[in-house]
Amino acid sequence: MYVSHTHFKITNPIGWFLFQFHAVRSGNQAGRSKGNVKWTAWAATIRNVCTVSVWESEAHMRAFMTSGAHLVAMKLSRYMGHGYTVGWEIEDLDALPDLQTLRVDGERRLREKLRAQSLEHWLPA
Repeated sequence: MYVSHTHFKITNPIGWFLFQFHAVRSGNQAGRSKGNVKWTAWAATIRNVCTVSVWESEAHMRAFMTSGAHLVAMKLSRYMGHGYTVGWEIEDLDALPDLQTLRVDGERRLREKLRAQSLEHWLPA
């Protein structure tokens, strides 16, 4: 299984509306995508939106990411803000954590990734 955690920071008011439109379409696509096990999205703050999704494989996640509504949203993302993502494999399928646990783990992993790039200030406290 492959877990993907994304954090998107909306940088302008018009971008917020554009993001909402494309987030709904991308969420619908994720729910229908082949290989998607489960996913969730939440607003960390009014301008910071996160997702965590579990896929049968990284290839399934990449097929979703590079097609349909999500691809359109990625191409328009520069008008909305900017985002970072982190992904990891889960070996033990029987021990797949719940989405809340994956959310906390994803936030920790993303902070570590951004800290290594001296970009930790980018995330909300």
